[in-house]
Amino acid sequence: MASSQTTPDLPVSLRTPPRQPGAANWVVRPLALAVQLGLVTSLLAGFGWAPAAHAQSDAAVVTQADDARHYDISAGPLSSVLTRFSSEAGIFFVGASELAQGKSSPGVQGRMRVQAALQQLLAGMGLQAQRNEQGQYVLRELGEAIMLSPVMISGKAIGSTTEGTGSYTTGSTSSALRLNLSQKETPQPITVITRQRMDDQQLQTLTDVLEATPGIEVLRTVGYGTQTPVIYSRGSQLNSFQIDGIQSSSSMQHYLQNSAIYDRVEIVRGATGLMNSLGTPAATVNMVRKRPTYTPQVKLSAEAGRWDRYGTGLDISGPLTESGNIRGRVVADYKTQGDWTDNYDLEYYTLYGIGEIDIGDNTLLTAGFSHTTQNTEAPTAKTPLYYANGQKATKSPSDNGRPSWQYADHEVNNAFLSLEQQFSSGWIGKAEIGHARTESSQLYTGAERTFTNPGKGGTVSAPLHYKPANKQSTFDAYLTGPFSLFGREHEFIGGITLSDLETEAPSYSVRWSGAASYYVPDYFNYNLLPKPDQINKTGSTDTEETQYSAYMSARFRLSYATSLLLGTRVTDWKHDTDSLTYATDSKTTTKMKKRACLSPTSGSCMT
Repeated sequence: MASSQTTPDLPVSLRTPPRQPGAANWVVRPLALAVQLGLVTSLLAGFGWAPAAHAQSDAAVVTQADDARHYDISAGPLSSVLTRFSSEAGIFFVGASELAQGKSSPGVQGRMRVQAALQQLLAGMGLQAQRNEQGQYVLRELGEAIMLSPVMISGKAIGSTTEGTGSYTTGSTSSALRLNLSQKETPQPITVITRQRMDDQQLQTLTDVLEATPGIEVLRTVGYGTQTPVIYSRGSQLNSFQIDGIQSSSSMQHYLQNSAIYDRVEIVRGATGLMNSLGTPAATVNMVRKRPTYTPQVKLSAEAGRWDRYGTGLDISGPLTESGNIRGRVVADYKTQGDWTDNYDLEYYTLYGIGEIDIGDNTLLTAGFSHTTQNTEAPTAKTPLYYANGQKATKSPSDNGRPSWQYADHEVNNAFLSLEQQFSSGWIGKAEIGHARTESSQLYTGAERTFTNPGKGGTVSAPLHYKPANKQSTFDAYLTGPFSLFGREHEFIGGITLSDLETEAPSYSVRWSGAASYYVPDYFNYNLLPKPDQINKTGSTDTEETQYSAYMSARFRLSYATSLLLGTRVTDWKHDTDSLTYATDSKTTTKMKKRACLSPTSGSCMT
């Protein structure tokens, strides 16, 4: 399996891993993508690329920065034109932000190589872009020496977007400290699963992505059959998640996330105390959403595979106005499939929408939403290999079907709104509000069954019924930028994060005509178990958890090759639980809190 931890200065490999076994996939990409496909075909024929025959030859590895391609980028603010160009060209761009401030670019049109395109879009501005030893492009004034410590032009860091680059890495990440750092500069092990790798290996859910991540262990079949995986890293259960760098509760069912809506997934192993006050030393998973593109594109996909697996997808993106100051994107994905057990059926669909508006040259307004539904009928569960007397069960595992009335249904909704402002001094401020809600409904039998001999029956314990609901509201704001000290340029970021999580978890009693168990004549006729006729609500547990945090960190450049990273986070945390039992009308309240809890960048406040 190809490693996702290659450093940004390494060339992109021409070879791609095999697709997931058992599924055939077709992708149709009209409009702008048709041009790219034709370009790729001509390049393959023109250069005679043959990965298998030239895997060890330097001549067989060509970076995208050396490719000639067609560009159609209209005039506009220089920072916006550079961001769009770096995405299309697949290059990593760094430079002093004040050089791009207030300047307009004529854009670039026509087929040409990267260096020629850069000269065209920088024409008449007294600027030039030069490639450094790390393969990045540095923006500087004509006749000026290259700065030893350039600062990223924007808060998103040009080159961090992986879609369309064909790369298995990214130019910068910010999951560990919120600062734009390369993987080599990040002081923790980090893996980036890019858009290209997710497409190549058919990593369609977050669970698939984590299974392909080194150092992460995913247990898919755990418990009675809820289809809920358990994830471990470094011997601890992983419960720290972020979406676009903003902390999200582990109770929001992130394992349901569809990778079709994300540009990349960044996994930082170890505790990230600066960005997550709560958690364990396992890892932090940051899911970075796709953004609207500056050029129109339409992607259609279809798939089919064993166990009646079928799916289709749609991804539409592009400008909504002639000037391109308003852009939008819609992603839709649908899948249905069976499994190796009888009666199993799964439906899974996702809808994602995002829009961006350039309010002037330096202000960006972004809004979006996502919706995911997963409905599972007769979810699979553990299957015993032996009878109680030690004799091996000779029937096929597929004979161990669940009753069709068993189900595990989930729904996840998310909405967000952000405003980003770039100041003339090179500083950037961003504020984002978000609201997410998850709902589940599950009914399935337990695994407590006793079958002493082949052909003999046993009892099945009472089914379990769960119907929890979670909702989380968040507010995140930060300010970041460069500052000068002792003749060198350094970076600072400071911000606040507010979060409120509410959970409702009713409890139920499930019975067959008042009985808590049912006799089944034969284990392999378990799918004939009748549906319970009594489901009564017996109580409820309501939980509210609030966090108010402030953080700051800085990168001090001690020399060209040495940086000092400092940071801390302070958190007020409160957790209240109210439990009510209907039969006794008794209520129990539990309250926990911590004030001014400090967490370093290498630890977590509540562990």
